[in-house]
Amino acid sequence: MNIKKVREDFSIFKYHQNLIYFDNAATTFKPQCVIDAVTNYYLNTANIGRGEYDLATNVTTQYEKVREKVANFINCATNEVVFSFGASDALNKIAFGFGKNVLKKGDIVLTTKLEHASNLLPWMKVCEEQSAILKYMPLNEFGQLMLDKINFKNVKMIVVSHVSNTFGYVNKIAKLCQLAHQYNIVVVVDGSQSVAHHKIDVKKLGCDFFVFPAHKMYGPTGVGVLYGKLSVLQKMQPIFFGGGSNATYTENSITLKDIPFCFETGTPAIEATLGLGCAIDYISTLDIEKIYKHEISLANYLKTKLNLLNNIEVYNDKENTNIVLFNVKNIFAQDVASYLSSKNIAVRSGQHCSKIYSEDATLRVSFAVYNTHEEVDYLVSLLQSITLEDTIDIFF
Repeated sequence: MNIKKVREDFSIFKYHQNLIYFDNAATTFKPQCVIDAVTNYYLNTANIGRGEYDLATNVTTQYEKVREKVANFINCATNEVVFSFGASDALNKIAFGFGKNVLKKGDIVLTTKLEHASNLLPWMKVCEEQSAILKYMPLNEFGQLMLDKINFKNVKMIVVSHVSNTFGYVNKIAKLCQLAHQYNIVVVVDGSQSVAHHKIDVKKLGCDFFVFPAHKMYGPTGVGVLYGKLSVLQKMQPIFFGGGSNATYTENSITLKDIPFCFETGTPAIEATLGLGCAIDYISTLDIEKIYKHEISLANYLKTKLNLLNNIEVYNDKENTNIVLFNVKNIFAQDVASYLSSKNIAVRSGQHCSKIYSEDATLRVSFAVYNTHEEVDYLVSLLQSITLEDTIDIFF
């Protein structure tokens, strides 16, 4: 893969030539083809499904072609693809539209303490409202899921990330689903951190729900995907009602459209959805396996370099990951991040939306297709000589 040529696809590097961006787990930059798709919508098209004129019918066709692209991308049927406004929106739709419909007093929902807030807080609220019980699956000392230690008794649902946004570890979802389905447990998978790095086949994974946003896979913000097996979508209730989702209504009754349209109320993020389609095309052109191989090469290179430094502690070097989690000894993570920012390096500091796992802040470097080994070298050169005084000086 020619990374120099790939970087030319991302116009942001033309405007920020010295920027080194290592916060890809939060969001990725957008290639020009995605930006063009969004711009083209505003220049040439109208609303979907709202008119019989060419501007409307053409964009409706384009919009539904994206649904087909998503279905092919994750290997499911088109009527199992529900567009959302992001992963958080999709998870709330599942929690309050499906979970609240099936959970009863005493039912158990299993999750982990490493879940992103968007895959944890909705279930906290639903369990509270339904008098269900939220429990946490066991993790080993490195934050990895321990499948052989899970108690499935009285469990109704499992909600878990495919890849941890803190450590980058890949959970064994196929095995988890196989075990869970022996007890008729519904499994919800947050694929936010996996969809841009791993070939997703929801049939092979076996999960009942799988969600992801576009903005972490080189697409726009404001759109995401909720995949659900048709059999579970049939048990899910819409949590929003209005234009677009109803087939007809009278003074006293509503007849909803078929799945998936009954879950897509109101005017969607049309331009973002078209951008998502282009992002899928872009990833497919580059080959997702080659992207991940490049990212793993960078992460392992960084871990090797950091482990040679006496002032650095790396927390996730037990497996191949595209995320590197570490701290500079005796310097607060956010101060290090601010110092690196003054040198045009963007990293993430904090608890990474997993606040109940650890109260300690850490530094997170997460890679994408456009990152380079030279960027890693520059980061390491700064970390190996960083002092507490350096982090103080930037404020004066």
